[in-house]
Amino acid sequence: MTSRKILVVGNSHTQMVAKAEALRKEGPDYVSKGDVTVRWLKTQRHGDTPIEQAMEEIAALGPDDLLVLTRLGTLHNVLGLFVHDRPYVILRAGQKPQDDMEGYEVLPVATLRSSLAEAISKETLLREMRDAAPCRTIHYSSPPPKRELRSDGKLRTLDSGEQVRMKFSDIWTRLAFWNIETEVANEFLTEIGIEICPVPPKAFDPDGFLAEPFCGSDATHANQRYGARLLDYFESL
Repeated sequence: MTSRKILVVGNSHTQMVAKAEALRKEGPDYVSKGDVTVRWLKTQRHGDTPIEQAMEEIAALGPDDLLVLTRLGTLHNVLGLFVHDRPYVILRAGQKPQDDMEGYEVLPVATLRSSLAEAISKETLLREMRDAAPCRTIHYSSPPPKRELRSDGKLRTLDSGEQVRMKFSDIWTRLAFWNIETEVANEFLTEIGIEICPVPPKAFDPDGFLAEPFCGSDATHANQRYGARLLDYFESL
């Protein structure tokens, strides 16, 4: 009997799944529930698989196989991970500007949602991979933000050559960005007919941040425990 294939394709958030699968295979009680292959799409600096190769592997899947994609959910880190030169505050629907917001640029949630939706709508590769797949296709976005970041920020080199340290945004701004982007990304996935993979159970802390046992070593990634929960979900489908 041919083993069911599970092909995971996408950005750097594929790697927690790859690590989880590698660790499971090393275990003495490992029992294969599917042939898992992970492909990190190649960019100029990172990744291991050219898009053309990934598309060929997607097209070669059978009707009973599973295609897992991860492409969306990274804009909240691009836009909201670090403190900006111009301070801002996200204004929720129905919320009025407060005195302590003076000097801050006010970003209404509706405006932020609209900007994120416009950016996400330009994602064409997901549509191409969906069309190439002869099987069930699902997508998982990047994990929730971490409450505690184990670093003082990131060094940035200015055009002048001067190095300045970029500080992380406050935890609630980072969480707001993630929640808004996740909502917008899920709306887009539903619109184009790709199934949404939920955040694994118990991966949230009580406030909605990534729970400590699932945090990776850097500011934006989860670890192999999170990847193992994702694998369990893939294999349950």
